[in-house]
Amino acid sequence: MKRKRQPFLKQKITLYFDENFPAAVLTHFRNRKRWKKKIKALSAVELGNAGKSDEAQLAYCSRNGYTLVTLDDDFNDDNAFPFGNGTMHGVIIVKDGKGNAQHIVRVLGNVLDFLHLTPVPKRLTAETKFVVSGEGCVMRGRDAKTKDVKSLHVVAGETKLGEVWEHFSL
Repeated sequence: MKRKRQPFLKQKITLYFDENFPAAVLTHFRNRKRWKKKIKALSAVELGNAGKSDEAQLAYCSRNGYTLVTLDDDFNDDNAFPFGNGTMHGVIIVKDGKGNAQHIVRVLGNVLDFLHLTPVPKRLTAETKFVVSGEGCVMRGRDAKTKDVKSLHVVAGETKLGEVWEHFSL
């Protein structure tokens, strides 16, 4: 039996990897067939943005509609990097301390799989900061109705997408 096509198209997220990411991680996400269908992976180094400030990196992502992926926990500071009222296209902060490429691929892969459960992953990443680790993910973002910044701990294989949508009034 032929599967009926859904009335929507999945959005491909463009990830902008900060200069501190191991090259092996970019290679993994660019060369695996399953990821080529879901994401586009860009690099700060390849785009000539290496050595620029954190503020410049985030501004570049905002201008171009990219989701910033970084190992730098500084982006989690809302005073230094506030939510942009519609201008921020998301930040994914991978907690890794040791630069272990396999660990980074695993935890980043988990959050990307979660994002692709929704037909509109760009909507889910907008105005959201994800802090991902081996224990799960903390999502911080604006409630769509109240505009308050809220947090939700997401556990791979346990937290349902509907819970996230309800929590953030999406």
